[in-house]
Amino acid sequence: MSFTMGMTELQSPSPTFFLNMPNIKALGQWSPEGFIVLKGSEARVSDDSALQALLRSGSVAPTSDPDRLIFNEDTLFKTAFDATIMLVGSGTSTSKWVYRDDAGRTVPFGTWRDQHRATSKFSRRQERVAQVVPWLLTQQENLDRDERAYKLEGVAMVYPALKAFVDGGSAEGVTVQPQRSGLNQLDWRVAASLDLLLKQRPDSLRQALQILWTQPLEARRTDEFWGKLEDALQSLTPDERRPINGLGTRASVASYFLFLADPTGHPFYRRKFGARAVTWFYEDEPQQRRTSPGELLAEYVDRCQELHAAFLAAGLPFRDLLDTQSALFVLSLDTAPVGPGVAEGPVDALRAEFEAFRRDPVQQLRLSLRRRRAGELRTLLSEPADLTLGTFNREVWRYESETRLGERTITGQLDGVDLTPNQVQVLARALTDGALELHGNYLWGTSLLDYGASLSISNEEKVAHLHAAAQILNSLELFPQEKAAQLQALPGLGQTAATGLVMVFHPEEFAVVSDLSQRAIQTLGLSTQTVLEFENAAAKLLERVGGEDYLELDWFLTMRGARQRYWWVNQGQTYAEERQQGYVWASADSGVNIEHHENVMRLRPGDRIIHYAAQAIQAVGTVTAPPVSVTDELSSEVIPTKRSGYMAAVLYQPLTPPLSIAELPDDVRRADLGPFDKNGKVRQVYLWPLDPAVFQAVITPRPEPVGSPAQHHLPPDFPTLSERVAASGLRIEARTLRRYHLALQTRGFVILSGVSGTGKTWLAEAYARAAGAAVGLFPVAPNWTTNEDLLGFYSPLDGGHYHHTAFSRFLLAAGQAYREAQEAGQLPQPYHAILDEMNLARVEYYFAQFLSKMEIRSRGQETDLELGPDLTVMLPPNLSVIGTVNIDETTHDFANKVYDRAQLIEIPVTRSDLEAHLNGHVHASLLLEIWDVVSPVAPFAFRVMDDILAYQQAALTLNVDALEALDDALLQKVLPKLRGTDRRLLGVLAEFLTLAEERLPLSHAKAASMRAAGMQHGFVSFH
Repeated sequence: MSFTMGMTELQSPSPTFFLNMPNIKALGQWSPEGFIVLKGSEARVSDDSALQALLRSGSVAPTSDPDRLIFNEDTLFKTAFDATIMLVGSGTSTSKWVYRDDAGRTVPFGTWRDQHRATSKFSRRQERVAQVVPWLLTQQENLDRDERAYKLEGVAMVYPALKAFVDGGSAEGVTVQPQRSGLNQLDWRVAASLDLLLKQRPDSLRQALQILWTQPLEARRTDEFWGKLEDALQSLTPDERRPINGLGTRASVASYFLFLADPTGHPFYRRKFGARAVTWFYEDEPQQRRTSPGELLAEYVDRCQELHAAFLAAGLPFRDLLDTQSALFVLSLDTAPVGPGVAEGPVDALRAEFEAFRRDPVQQLRLSLRRRRAGELRTLLSEPADLTLGTFNREVWRYESETRLGERTITGQLDGVDLTPNQVQVLARALTDGALELHGNYLWGTSLLDYGASLSISNEEKVAHLHAAAQILNSLELFPQEKAAQLQALPGLGQTAATGLVMVFHPEEFAVVSDLSQRAIQTLGLSTQTVLEFENAAAKLLERVGGEDYLELDWFLTMRGARQRYWWVNQGQTYAEERQQGYVWASADSGVNIEHHENVMRLRPGDRIIHYAAQAIQAVGTVTAPPVSVTDELSSEVIPTKRSGYMAAVLYQPLTPPLSIAELPDDVRRADLGPFDKNGKVRQVYLWPLDPAVFQAVITPRPEPVGSPAQHHLPPDFPTLSERVAASGLRIEARTLRRYHLALQTRGFVILSGVSGTGKTWLAEAYARAAGAAVGLFPVAPNWTTNEDLLGFYSPLDGGHYHHTAFSRFLLAAGQAYREAQEAGQLPQPYHAILDEMNLARVEYYFAQFLSKMEIRSRGQETDLELGPDLTVMLPPNLSVIGTVNIDETTHDFANKVYDRAQLIEIPVTRSDLEAHLNGHVHASLLLEIWDVVSPVAPFAFRVMDDILAYQQAALTLNVDALEALDDALLQKVLPKLRGTDRRLLGVLAEFLTLAEERLPLSHAKAASMRAAGMQHGFVSFH
């Protein structure tokens, strides 16, 4: 058939393909220019920007079917894959285009295209040569002055001295590259490493260059050149070697030296310059992944020579390969009006999506963090002999062990929350200034908390494997794919960790092969059945979107698309176990693809989950790491046969009390919004997509009135309050409870202080319920820095919408209750807002507006908080704010203005309280003796005691001796608290050793090692 594109008449030798999909009628043909969708073809209505552009131009038009469009003319696409995306959306492949041959067989487009290429090998290349020639003819002066003359000047500046050195002269004053920065062809870091080699091992570099410059010059001598340098490279530090480790970089270095020796006969190679244009010309003849720099460079030189001949045949007055190399360089620039930087046909939807990803400041912050962490991991792993198992687990194996911003822990916050613009600025500045402390890899997830947890080998053997892994990674002889294969052969590493580590060392050459990246690439119609196939597909995608490296491509693939952000999980009997260990898990053992199980692999960091178990909503969760496939590594007490499946790490925030399903409004319990049937009951599925409206309904605080809303609120007297609080099981001195009661009456802002586990939050909740108040519990996050974090923010970018927080909605409800009671002439119901761990962030930062308004309220005046344009919220008299605070190294002290506006009550814990709490436990005496010893420097309270008792109780089910279980629990719960430079710590450890001797062997051994290390280093640490 023939068709017209602009003013050019093209002939297509292609058969007519049809789209083999139900409910879409479309025909297409191949041409040297791309893939043509024929007039009369249908497309599904979508928000795709390129499709909308065609709609505006009239190339496609609406039909009587509101879900269908029709093509009014033949339309050219760059590829059949792009055409498929335009017609039916993402997640399809070119194999959907088929035709029937003379024998009636269905032949996929890809099969026909491969067969056709064998008989018309150079059509695409010749077409592109013809496309660029008119523009290159206008660039002759630029190519001569800014490219040819500039390169020859550089050669004249450096080659004579370097040649004299190779012929036996001194290395004094010789440099690899001209000192004038404008003439640098090699990256400055590469040149610096080569200059160090020239200075430290001149004889080795001389011998290597003698090999490379043997006449006739040949690119294939590159491998022999680098082989000669192998021993000399060991004289450089790992950081000094790293810039010249990569396969592509080594090909570039060799091409540079060959270029110096023969600038008109040997083209210079760099992937982003020159080579980018060569890849574009040879798009239909993709370069195979080479295993050595010599093979890579030889193929590049061959293709440059072929292109030089094609340019001459097309009429370009090129004198030699230097002119061709100069042309390839300018064509590689995005500013060129033709070439690889210019989209052909309709806009590539994936590239447009990638560009939007690059403009997102949140994603760029997260990408910058990953790039910095990759650099830190390279440094950490550069000394294999120093690597310990603990260091590897904490710094490399786990996705995120700990993230600190100055003195604050913000673990789970970088990926797990929606960051405000202000928070992005603060974190980006901290990343640049080095104030952000990162522990973990931040690049890939694993199913195990520790390396080799499922291996039946000793820790010494595990360390030996890790040392071997580090040596492989630092090898200068192995190429990335060889490293990945050798790492994967080591016990316990697995494909994801092995390829992830290689990506850390070779971010521009190798991509991590994870479950997420494989699925993402497969949805784009590319095969990933083997590591080689995956790497080829990733290389194609990197080129297609114009990415800088595989760190960027991997994060883009992880986060791409208008994804599902809210989920509902039915956990049943597994809830307690999965909450305790911080994950959600679904089985894959059945061999059948079950969508609501596979949904776990759709989770992404920051996604929110509603956790449903025991006929109630138990918690709200946040996904903190990419999901992973689990083989036989995950054990379970609840499901003993639990083996393979899908798992994602989740930070659970329990609801107190759990929320009954009946408490959700009827209008959100609908089948189209979540896992509900027509009666509003929960369906039997595992993980199901959830509408944001359901999530918002769950997290919006609900009043807990006593009696019906129409009743007049009658506050109970203090004796009644005391009885109700006591009935909750809370142990508290009568005077402390009285002080709290009076403080709320007189100020309405109370801070409860004390060591962790003394019952501060319990008191606040128990008192509120005893008083008939509505209760809202709001955990404070360490990264809160502005009023926005507490009260929400106004966004002019999405139609002037105000983004409420659970706290701001609670304020609105309190104000509404107050106004309604005033109108009815009644006392309003109290509202108690509990800011849990209030001083994890600086109170005077995020609470500033609230503090000043509370001062106005204390004078008996009504006052409002300003949320946004024309939006305020009342600070009503029936609202009390209670902050719970721990005083330790992870928290901040208060400014004086906070103390001025609050009543501060310390919740003590006494020996008699703990003795009563232990209530005759068999080891009560020993526990109290340990508390007596430890509490002066590391006090602990009811929570730690309860955890110890719970551990002992669980150990009984395994027939573990109670004293042995106590030994375990003390090692895990009490000894980690003993840390720092307090001079009393050594004495405390000495007393603990006396108590633990013979009875508690594990704890005794650990305490002894901690004390010895403390005496040697001047500080005590559990690690």
